[in-house]
Amino acid sequence: LSGKASAMLSWLNQMTFRNGELPELNDSAKDIAPATGELNAYARQLDIFTDSLPLSESGYRKIAFTKYELIIDAGNIIPSYNPGHAHCDMLNFCLNVNDKPVIVDCGTSTYERSERRKYERSTVAHNTITVDSAEQSDVWSSFRMGRRARIIDITASENSFSAVLSGFSTTGILHKRLWQFLTDKLIITDQILQSREHYCKAYLH
Repeated sequence: LSGKASAMLSWLNQMTFRNGELPELNDSAKDIAPATGELNAYARQLDIFTDSLPLSESGYRKIAFTKYELIIDAGNIIPSYNPGHAHCDMLNFCLNVNDKPVIVDCGTSTYERSERRKYERSTVAHNTITVDSAEQSDVWSSFRMGRRARIIDITASENSFSAVLSGFSTTGILHKRLWQFLTDKLIITDQILQSREHYCKAYLH
């Protein structure tokens, strides 16, 4: 139990911004559980120690500079057998500048079957792009998901990160997003890897 708790808290520390706050990704919400700092204090009382674990298997990446931090979502929908808490948020990101949130995710405010729930799981509610007004994956009802987008390629270097998304239902569209990291600047480039033209729209919240 101590080993599992250590691994879980180590991952949580990696996902926490310097200001102590978490990005509100997928079905997450504020003030429903102890903060990361409180959990670390409790772990120390129990002699549970944390480590610096990579985020690779989860699909998330955290980039930190003195001026800004961002967390990128470049993972597939997991767990595959229970996707009800997943959103259409691949290639989404959250950005803090000078330890203050600038680009944010809306998280979730309700589990009720409603237009609000539908919106919060939709592609347009996240910091990514839509292609021909289509959803990345097929979502419906409150906790249902059918055909799912997937990440088919990831390339990482010291100063950049890119991933390719295959999704938007049966269209076969590939969306490539490249993040380039400078000490005081972040450059994001989106490409649609298909010969014919599409109507694309980028969202930043």
